[in-house]
Amino acid sequence: MTLESVARTNNNPTAKLSAIGACERAFTSWWAGRARFSIPIARTVTGEVVRERIASNLAPSGREVDLSARWRQRLDMGGELRLGAHLGIEPGHRADAGPDLNLLAGYRLTL
Repeated sequence: MTLESVARTNNNPTAKLSAIGACERAFTSWWAGRARFSIPIARTVTGEVVRERIASNLAPSGREVDLSARWRQRLDMGGELRLGAHLGIEPGHRADAGPDLNLLAGYRLTL
């Protein structure tokens, strides 16, 4: 799901806000799953392969939500100034992950 708002004015600056998050799933099994592996870890003197069984939960522990804001302004002397920010809450769908903040700045000049 993406929610987006764009504002434009007469002298052409643009501000954009967007929120991207996981939609609620109708099927809860989408968020459940396990992977099981049988990994060879050794070989006996007689040549028999010794295996270790490992299981992993594939369901995410959190719900990632991304918020971003962008602003751009055309300059009278030519070019364009751009600023942006991005905040990720529970990045990687991990409940124990701290927020992820990115700040961006740029200048664009077309020759």
